[in-house]
Amino acid sequence: MRRPPPWLLGAATALVCLSTASSAPAGALTKTPYVDETPPGQRIDLRDFDAVAFQCGTAHVELSYRDQGTLRVYYDNDAATKAVRFVKGSGTVWLIDDATGDVLAHESGASPRTEIFDLRAKTYTVDGTTKHNNVPGLGRVTHAGGSVTYELLSFDIISMLDDPAGLIPDTGELVHSSAKSTTPDPDWCAILAAL
Repeated sequence: MRRPPPWLLGAATALVCLSTASSAPAGALTKTPYVDETPPGQRIDLRDFDAVAFQCGTAHVELSYRDQGTLRVYYDNDAATKAVRFVKGSGTVWLIDDATGDVLAHESGASPRTEIFDLRAKTYTVDGTTKHNNVPGLGRVTHAGGSVTYELLSFDIISMLDDPAGLIPDTGELVHSSAKSTTPDPDWCAILAAL
């Protein structure tokens, strides 16, 4: 019996692999890079959000930040099943003199995190660090990190694709937490005054 030529075996193997691969369900994936930041040279006056907590006598606290990330959306049969937002965030809090506008002190930190919107399980999970600030002489003054999962009550995939940084999920009950954190709202006035 004559052996078939080697190229014929290779072609047959490739044909079997192609036919097997084409019969498997293929999930689509979209990737959207984004940057969300305060405009250069500008800061957000945090008294707009809490007039008492961010007023420090004759000074107040302002914020500048930059979030750089990628939004990945996974599909099955043209329906979104999961969205994952990878974020490398950083920011600076500034102590500003009310009368002169001078910078009296500032402190910077970083918060790399991954946010998972599981549309099948109806959950929203944050993995990583959401706050991280160390101050020379004071040590770590604020920290929140680990993994936290909430019920996902609603999710608008169209809005997220249009503005990956702007989506704030509508969440319900806490499902799981393995997070460690300091006081949720640190006394930024006292921290910045110590610098």
